[in-house]
Amino acid sequence: GYLSPLQQIEKTCGDSKKEDRFMQVPLGLRVRLSALMFFEYAPWGAWMFYLGLHLGKILDLPPAAWGKYFSCLAIASLAAPWLAGQIADRWVSTEKVLAFSHLLASVLLLAFSVVRNAFAAFWILLAYLMIYMPTIGLANSLSFHHLSDPDRQFGSIRVFGSIGWIFALCMDYLLLHFVPGAKENHVFVLAAAFSFMAGVVCFFLPHTPPSKAPEERKVAIKEAAKLLKLPHYAVFILVIFLLTIFFQFYFNLNGTFLEEARECLVAKIAIGEGTEEFRLGALGPSESGTDPGKDIALGNHQIYKLQEKDGWYRFLSRRGKPVRITALFYLCLL
Repeated sequence: GYLSPLQQIEKTCGDSKKEDRFMQVPLGLRVRLSALMFFEYAPWGAWMFYLGLHLGKILDLPPAAWGKYFSCLAIASLAAPWLAGQIADRWVSTEKVLAFSHLLASVLLLAFSVVRNAFAAFWILLAYLMIYMPTIGLANSLSFHHLSDPDRQFGSIRVFGSIGWIFALCMDYLLLHFVPGAKENHVFVLAAAFSFMAGVVCFFLPHTPPSKAPEERKVAIKEAAKLLKLPHYAVFILVIFLLTIFFQFYFNLNGTFLEEARECLVAKIAIGEGTEEFRLGALGPSESGTDPGKDIALGNHQIYKLQEKDGWYRFLSRRGKPVRITALFYLCLL
């Protein structure tokens, strides 16, 4: 008989529980991809929260001059689709690009740790981020390429990225508190070591050749821009845009704030990263087992059933249209 969309979602969720959530990822592949994620995010975790402290204590720059250094990450993130999507995915094997990028990034991190000229430090930091930021997308695309069911398998792989981030923070703590003479610039040396290890790991990754299909060699950013015609994707981009404004304050200034408040930086930040691990781990055994969007839809339906009897819900939902509860659901998440 006819099944409504919500009934189809619930049926899919029920059927998927009978299947193996993680399916069978070969152990060798799982280890290599997990190691990639660990060392992909460890360098970033090692230096991210100490950049402001480095600018103030090592380069002796006033806070008003920090903005252009913090903007390097945003500039590199905008350039990443061109570098990763257009060049690496189409003309060069992904694992080779990752290996070269991480090894070069380790050299730039070492240079940034020793330079004391503010002008040179800016350009070194920008060059490093222009090299590093595309590797995040490339690491994801490589994993998707080799996983038989990325929707259900990637969460258990990606969680090692958060573990690497926290591990790097803990190493920062040990470095600055137990190594005589260690200063904030030395965390960039530690980040360089992690980046070097990431480059080494990339030599053991499975071969991932560029696409040979002519239709997949189009300008990547142009093709991605077409997705903005989809209303739900446009709303998603808008939400991400607003969230990243908050992220800039959190990542760039949190270390300085906790330092001035005389709080343990590692302990406080590890709490936030721990919640990310929990979330990513939960992505493995997803409710729908196939589509995270169905999980959100199911969650929306459950909230709808819980709040349906409340008068304020009908006010928010405008005549009870279930689509309105999606906005409330995401508001709760935020």
